[in-house]
Amino acid sequence: MSQIIICIPTYNRPIQIRSLLDNLNDQTDTDFSTVILNDGANPETTTVLETFKSAFQLHHFESEKPSGLPRARNKILDFIKEHRLSGDATFVAFLDDDLVIDDKFISNIRNNTGKYDGFCFRIIQRGASTTYDITGSKFLQTVLTPLIGRILPWIGMFFGGFYIKQKEARMVDHMNGGCLIYNFSKNPDERFDLNLNEGNFVAEDTCFSYGLKKKGNRLAFIGSYSYIHNPPNTGGCKIEDRKESFYWYWKHKLYIFVKYHGKLGFVTCAGASFVESLALSVLFRTNLVGKYVRAVKTHAKALNHNVGS
Repeated sequence: MSQIIICIPTYNRPIQIRSLLDNLNDQTDTDFSTVILNDGANPETTTVLETFKSAFQLHHFESEKPSGLPRARNKILDFIKEHRLSGDATFVAFLDDDLVIDDKFISNIRNNTGKYDGFCFRIIQRGASTTYDITGSKFLQTVLTPLIGRILPWIGMFFGGFYIKQKEARMVDHMNGGCLIYNFSKNPDERFDLNLNEGNFVAEDTCFSYGLKKKGNRLAFIGSYSYIHNPPNTGGCKIEDRKESFYWYWKHKLYIFVKYHGKLGFVTCAGASFVESLALSVLFRTNLVGKYVRAVKTHAKALNHNVGS
């Protein structure tokens, strides 16, 4: 039977982490452990974590200075390795600290560990988010279904769509970071790219999971089971300026295509992102082309990228 380790980096969200731990404490399948990084050493969060230590197998540690999401996740992976918490068939499940899950969450993880090397569940988006909601349109969902979790390097695009309900599992090229589950035992040395440890850390999950796919891991989207992402207005890595978040989106997107597909990836992605900036400007009724141009100029200064350490 697979070992499951729930991993949660949390930053200044004691209310949300308490709620998520309450959800974990209610699981019907209790055979799992949890590792939490209290990033920024929030004292209220420390108190919450100490409260749950007797409830289930919980390991937690602190970082005095905020790490940024990719580095925080890497610290947790290093903690697992250094403390020898993993076995021969260990699956790591990275969760955002502002999720709401039901009591069958661990059971649904376990049901899929023997089928795939990595997988994610359907996300129901609530709260503060820049995601454009198409869940009210069956037509758009039908049109976009073939693109769920796909990366198309020849046209410089990647697509999420992990909020679209599906009856059957779909094989994907990348996974959603709100609930990213993968075989740690098969990939013990994989780490998140610290070149994306800036801004609002957008697409660091895409970069990491696409790297898993490129190394032969079978990734799936389980759209028949869902969880709720309910981000508050504070804490975490949210950028308050909605328009500025698109700058980081395009900058990181360009980085990913160059990392995996070289200079040709830059050309195709830059072209696709320009069209995307025009479409999103119309959709959100604001000028986002300037954010796109800034991202391209910043990124074009150096096409020789290396993974951060």
